[in-house]
This record gives sequence, C-alpha cells and structure tokens, in this order.
Amino acid sequence: MTTFLAYTSPAAGHAFPLVPGLLELQDRVHEIHMRTDPSLVAGLRRAGVRAAGVDPRIKEIRPGAHRPGPDGLRSAYRALLARAPFERPDLEAAVAETGADVLLTDVLAYGAGLAAEATGLPWALTVPSLLPLPGKGIPPYGLGLPPARGPIGAVRDRLGWRLVERAYSKALLPGLNDLRRQAGLPELASPLDQFGLPSLVLGLSGPPLEYPRTDLPPNVSVVGACPWHPPPSSLERPPCLDEEGDPWVLVTCSTDYQGESDSRPRRWRPFVTNPFE
Repeated sequence: MTTFLAYTSPAAGHAFPLVPGLLELQDRVHEIHMRTDPSLVAGLRRAGVRAAGVDPRIKEIRPGAHRPGPDGLRSAYRALLARAPFERPDLEAAVAETGADVLLTDVLAYGAGLAAEATGLPWALTVPSLLPLPGKGIPPYGLGLPPARGPIGAVRDRLGWRLVERAYSKALLPGLNDLRRQAGLPELASPLDQFGLPSLVLGLSGPPLEYPRTDLPPNVSVVGACPWHPPPSSLERPPCLDEEGDPWVLVTCSTDYQGESDSRPRRWRPFVTNPFE
C-alpha cells in the first residue's frame, strides 16, 4: 500500500479535479490524504477523502482583482508567493503526520512545491487548467489565440512565446528564486524550468479546452478533464434556476476570488464554439 498526499491552493477548481483520481487510488487499496481549502473539507470527507484544511493564513492572502498587463501579473504572483512561507511548513507537517510516500502539489502552491522537491519523495505537479508549455503548433500561453498554420503561424508562436516567457520571468522568478535560495534549492533560469523538476506533471484538462499536443516532455501527461462535485448539502436551490427561458450558463474567471464584484444573474443565449475546428 502506498500513501498519497495531495496539497492544493485554497480553491475548489484546484481541489475537485483531483478527487476522482484519488478515490480510484483508494479503491485500489492505497491510502489517500488531501490538504486544501478548509471550507471544502466537510464535503470531501463525506465523499470518502481523508481531507484536512491548509493553514488558514494561506487563504487570508488573496490574489485580489485580476488586472491585465505586466502590473497585474506581478501583483498576482506577489500574493501567491506570499503564501509560500506558510505552505512549506504546512506540507512538511502533513508529510510527517500522514507518512506520505508520494506527493501531489498544486501548480500555484509554490511553497508546497518547494517542500515537495526538498523531500526527495516521488512528486507530481498538478495543473487543473491549460498547460503553460510551448510545443509544436501551440500558441503563446495566456493570450487565448487559436492555433495558426504555416510559416507565418510558426513565427507568430515563436516570437509570442519569447514575449510571454519574458513577462512571466519578470513577474515570477525574482520572488520564486529568493524562496528557492532560502530552501537550499538551485535557482531557475526560466519559469518553464519548474515543469521539469517533478517526477510527473499532470494536466487535468483536455479537448476542447487544451490545445492538441504532439510533443510534450516525457514527464508531462494530459489526463483529461476530471469533473467532480461534492455530495449535495443543505444549500438552497437559487429560484432563478427554475425560471422559464433559455438555459443558464455560469461564467466565472476562477473558483478563487479575482475581483468579480458584480454577481447579478444575467440572461445569456447558449453559444458554444471549438477554437480548434
């Protein structure tokens, strides 16, 4: 029997996609544990997951309102890296408590990733959204561009990835490398280097959201979407869901707060498109 410990940032969208895989491991007579948002623990336990909350001080540090551009990127990473001094000892304590043999850490839980790397245990990095990795025919990350074909498309992608990598390097690496020095770990030359560190990178997305990939690194696996929702609770059903008319569509930036202040329901006509067609 192997003991698995999954550690996520405090957001449902980073915890829930792990649950189907963890429950499958449990069905195969392995022991599973999860550390995540304290508000999610009760629902996870009802589903059979041995869950506990992360240090509550982590959730108190909010990424804040999302702002486009370099300033917004730097602000977001400052908040995420500010969680690291609490995440690192929190994961270390969880490893000691559970006797974990294998670790899974969320891509945005940088302190947990540092702690996992330092343990020397087998370690997987979990990515619940699009993989921020270049590849053949893959548009630059974060711009929402469709794949481009031909020589012009290849030039667009090559130049675009250079610009994106430079922007993320300026926003992330100074703070992250400072944390790595404190942990006695070597500095990174590029934000892309972090995906070569773990034994495995699990991409928890897939078509049509994820781009079609043909040349992923050998330690990266796209396992596809893993939808899961906690068992029903006593939450009251919103009356608007029973109104007549077109189906409701929930549109949100994230399961973590990103400055969405106007939560009034609006009517939207169904619209679905596949950017890869």
